[in-house]
Amino acid sequence: MTGCQVWSFDGAGWTWLNEAGFGGPGTRDGRQVASWAMAVCDNKLYVGTSAATPDTADISSYPGCQVWRYDGGTSWTQVNIDGFGNNHNTMVRSMATYDNKLYAGIYYYDPAGAPSSNKRYQILRYDGGTSWNPVRETPFGEKVEYPDSMAVMGSKLYVAIANYMTGVTVLSYDGATWEQVSTPGLGDRWNSSGRCMTVFDDKLYLGTGTDVLEDPIKAGCRVWRYDGGTSWSQVNTDGFGTSNNKTADSMIVFKSDLYVGTWNQVTGCEIWRFDGISWQQVNAGGFGSPNDNSAAGTLAVYNFEMYAGAYQNIQPGSSGFQTSAQGRPCQVWRESAPQPAQRVAATDSIGVSEPRQKWYLAEGSTDGGMETFVLIQNPNDTDVQVNIKFQTDTGEKAPADLQGIGIPARSRLTYKVNNYVASYNVSSVVDADKPVIVERALYISQ
Repeated sequence: MTGCQVWSFDGAGWTWLNEAGFGGPGTRDGRQVASWAMAVCDNKLYVGTSAATPDTADISSYPGCQVWRYDGGTSWTQVNIDGFGNNHNTMVRSMATYDNKLYAGIYYYDPAGAPSSNKRYQILRYDGGTSWNPVRETPFGEKVEYPDSMAVMGSKLYVAIANYMTGVTVLSYDGATWEQVSTPGLGDRWNSSGRCMTVFDDKLYLGTGTDVLEDPIKAGCRVWRYDGGTSWSQVNTDGFGTSNNKTADSMIVFKSDLYVGTWNQVTGCEIWRFDGISWQQVNAGGFGSPNDNSAAGTLAVYNFEMYAGAYQNIQPGSSGFQTSAQGRPCQVWRESAPQPAQRVAATDSIGVSEPRQKWYLAEGSTDGGMETFVLIQNPNDTDVQVNIKFQTDTGEKAPADLQGIGIPARSRLTYKVNNYVASYNVSSVVDADKPVIVERALYISQ
C-alpha cells in the first residue's frame, strides 16, 4: 500500500501532485491511505486524509489523520499535528470554508480498550499554523457517529452527523451557537448516513443512505430538501426505484440542475439529474462496468464539464481497505456531450472610467443558444470579497457559491451565468467590498 494521491487536471492531461500518502512507503506518513475531503480557503487548496485502520486494538504506531495545504508544484505543508494530538482521530471526513475560515469534521476510531475520556467526533476550525480549535465536540459514548458532510447556505454552516444507531442528524452553526435542524434520521433511523449536501436553487439538499446496517425496509438512498425549522421533504423515490442504490454518495449543481451519485454494488453506481421537478438517470449503471464502479464517490465541475470519480467499494462490515490487489483501481469519468454549437454573434458591455464597489448589468440571457458571462477584475493590491446575484423573470437568485467569492489581488475571474440560471431575461448585480471593474459578455450560438 503506497498511500493516497492527489491529482490535478488541466483539461488535457492529469498531473500527480504529491508523494504517495504524503510520505514514502513504509513510513508513518505513508499510512495516509485516503484523501476523503478537500476545500479551498483563502485561495489555497487543503486536503484532509485518512490513516489506515489497524486490524488490532493497538494503533500506537499509526499517526492519525492529517491536513495538508498545497503550495504549488509538488510542495505541500502539513497544517495540523498528526491526529490533532490523538491518533484515534483517524479520518478527516468533511471540510468546508465558512466565514473565511476552514472547518474540518473528524472521525474517531474506536478500537477495543479506547479511553472513555476521548471525543466521539469533533468539528475543528483552522486558526493558522498548526492551530485548530474545536467548535463542537461530542463525548465518548455508545453511538457510532461522525461529521459526514458540510455545506454553507446564507450565513450558516450546516453539518450532517452520521449516526448508525438513531439516524443522521443535521446541525447548523452561526459562528457562535449550534442548532439541531432535523429530527434524528429525518424520522427514520435507517437514514443513517448523510454523505453529501449542497445548495440548489437557494435550498439546502441532503443525500442519505443505509450503508452499514441492513435496512429491513430496504428503502435505499433518499434525497431531501430543507424547508426550515426541523422540516425536510423527500424529493426522490426511495433508492431512485431500487434498494440497490444504498447511499447517495455525492452531489453537485451543474448547468442549473442538481446531480446525485449513488453507491450500488449490484448494477453499478448511478448518476441522477434533478431539474427541480423530476429525476432522470444520466449514465449507464457503473458507467457500463458494474463490477468496476460500484460507487460514484465524488462529483466536480471543471471548465464547464462535470466529472465523476468512481471506485469499487468493499462490502459493509468488511475490514481493511480496497486496493488494486483486492480489486480494480478507481476511475474518473467526464460527462460526454455533443460538440458545442458554433458562436455566430457576441455583444459586450462598454468600457468604464473607474472601478466601483457595486455594478448593475442590465442585459443578459441564458436560453435559446445564448451564453452570458460576468467578468470581474480586482485592480487592488489586496484580495476582495464579491457577491453576485441575478434578477430574473421569476425573481432574484443568489447562488450560495457566488456569495463571498474571494478574488486575489491584481487578477480577474469569470463566471458563466448559464451555470446558475436559465432565462431569456436575466440581469446581474455585483457587490464588492472594494472597488472592482466588471464586464458582461454575451455570445449567441447556432
